[in-house]
Amino acid sequence: MPADQHATLRAVSALAQGIQKDVDAHRKETATDALLEREIQYQLPVGGTATAEPSEAIWGTVSFNFEHSFPSVSQGMRDSDLETPQVSFGWQLKTGTPVALFASVRNWVYDDTKNITGVRLSVSALALGSSDDVDFRAVLHLTIQGWGAPTDTFEDTEGS
Repeated sequence: MPADQHATLRAVSALAQGIQKDVDAHRKETATDALLEREIQYQLPVGGTATAEPSEAIWGTVSFNFEHSFPSVSQGMRDSDLETPQVSFGWQLKTGTPVALFASVRNWVYDDTKNITGVRLSVSALALGSSDDVDFRAVLHLTIQGWGAPTDTFEDTEGS
């Protein structure tokens, strides 16, 4: 191969590498604020009395806002066609006697543009296999995954 072809190939290769570096830098720069597949995790302290009798279970309610918002319609921009974020729960007991925690999404909190910005959960505890009610403390683990973006990542520049 003639020398001028080698030089052309090197120049094209360098150009392609430069373009890729620019694309990677742009993705990294915008990923903080971009609408992407997101996962957020919470650990909520819970406690009370777990009933030994399932028919006597008491449900408590907890509501909170996310630091990400999730559009209620992903407009075909994700692999999943789920209309709301995927939610999973777990728990870590802080006391000795085992209890089972149950959590359910009661409803989503929407803003005026129909983005999901929070959740309202119902939580209950049962002392399954126990003959008596059990006082407990635990941490409820909550993972929310879906197509979303941070709600406020821009710095306030007023007065600067």
